[in-house]
Amino acid sequence: MEVPVVRHFVACRRIVSEPGTTDVTLESLIHAIVPSAGEEYPILRPEMALYGLLTNGRGIHSFVLELARFDEGEEVLLFQSPVREIDLGPDPMAVLGMPIPLRNFVFESPGQYAFHLVCD
Repeated sequence: MEVPVVRHFVACRRIVSEPGTTDVTLESLIHAIVPSAGEEYPILRPEMALYGLLTNGRGIHSFVLELARFDEGEEVLLFQSPVREIDLGPDPMAVLGMPIPLRNFVFESPGQYAFHLVCD
C-alpha cells in the first residue's frame, strides 16, 4: 500500500466547493495568526479551514490532525483530532482534495504554531 504524499497544505478562512465538480475556492489565505486591532491573546478563530492536496495514496488510510506550538525549542502537542479514515481510491496517480473545516480554535499565546496531517 502506497503512503500518500501531501502536495499542498494550506490554511484559510473558508473553503467553498463548487457543486458537482472537484473545484474549490480557498478564501482569505492565512499565513500567520496575529491579533486584530484591539484583540489580545488568547485569540479565538471561530471559522478557519485547512486544505490538503494528496497524491500517491491507494486504499484506506487513517488520518489525524495535530496542532503543536514551539516552546523553547520543543514542539508541544496542543490538539489531536479523532482518527478519520479516508479511502484514497485505487489510483496512486490521482490527486485528492481534503478539506478540513475548523471551528472555534483558540491560540493561547503568541508563538510559532504548526498544523500536522499525520497518516497511519
